[in-house]
Amino acid sequence: QDAFYAQNMFLNFGELGANVKALVDEYQTKTHSTRKVDSIADMQAFVENYPEFRKLSGNVSKHVTLMSELSRVVDARQLMTVSEVEQELACSHNHAEAMQQVEELVRNPAVDAADKMRLVLLYALRYERQEGNALHRFVDLLQANGVGSEKLRLVPELLKQCGASARQGDLYQTKDVFASAKKAIKRGVKGVENVYTQHQPFLLHTLENLAKNKLSEAHYPYVTSYSQLPAPNRAKAPQDVIVFLFGGATYEEARFVAQFNEQRRHQPGSSAGVAGKAANAAQLPMNVLLGGTSILDSRTFLDDVLGKGIPRQRGQGGHAGGDLERPGSGVHNGGSSSKRFSGSLSPGSSELKVTTSTKTS
Repeated sequence: QDAFYAQNMFLNFGELGANVKALVDEYQTKTHSTRKVDSIADMQAFVENYPEFRKLSGNVSKHVTLMSELSRVVDARQLMTVSEVEQELACSHNHAEAMQQVEELVRNPAVDAADKMRLVLLYALRYERQEGNALHRFVDLLQANGVGSEKLRLVPELLKQCGASARQGDLYQTKDVFASAKKAIKRGVKGVENVYTQHQPFLLHTLENLAKNKLSEAHYPYVTSYSQLPAPNRAKAPQDVIVFLFGGATYEEARFVAQFNEQRRHQPGSSAGVAGKAANAAQLPMNVLLGGTSILDSRTFLDDVLGKGIPRQRGQGGHAGGDLERPGSGVHNGGSSSKRFSGSLSPGSSELKVTTSTKTS
């Protein structure tokens, strides 16, 4: 019912602000045109357009109010600065710079305690095995800045559940020399259009490999123990994929799944929009459906890490559907046990691939 929301729900903070401004400009143009009521015809036109005008007025007021509140919170919590450091911690490896940036923000009294904790946790995940890391100093600084012992317990708990010794896969793309080189080349050639949107969830990397039929069977084995299922077709990537995350999916993952689906629908050779026999001859685009036991943000995820998550009743699971980030991405993924389960299913061939993994991003 809200066309503006539907068109802008996946945009970042800066893009959203520009589009709200454009909405206000459009509203001003239309209201200016309705002020000319010099004749009977003008009055009739005004009366006919009044319901639409009133609806537009309410819609503009709603989005301007929401954007104003978002801007107030971003300024008050210095989220632009915090988010930039979060993105750098997630996407680049520069220990000396990261140590300085995190320490400055942890010492800053204007930064919210929850944001300080999130920065330290991101630092811990990336640099836990870095010689000379400042993790113990950061924990002492958090305590000196009023963070209680219960919250400080998050540091060892997160590393226990989601640290390097517990994770599967190459979260930071540092184990695979080719992936690391590809990441560096891509960053160097294309540059960074927006420092606040550098991070991509690990799920996107998984889906891209699935679309190329290059998923590791060691991590994503086929289910072959059920006689009712036909032999898997290893030569072809599935067309319809269900990804279900026990422990919860994030808003960022939902955003990237929606973008992934949209790009697949419009890629060359796709049969999207082609009807009849032509659709069968064309290559059908891969479509992903995303679901989870809940929709996570950093607060609910960290509550789960501490075992304080509110038990969710049956039927309260989250469903993003591929058509569902927020500024300041923070610690995104995980669950009460920090185990992530995902699977892909191709109805046409009844192939099922399942994996369980511990990962964060």
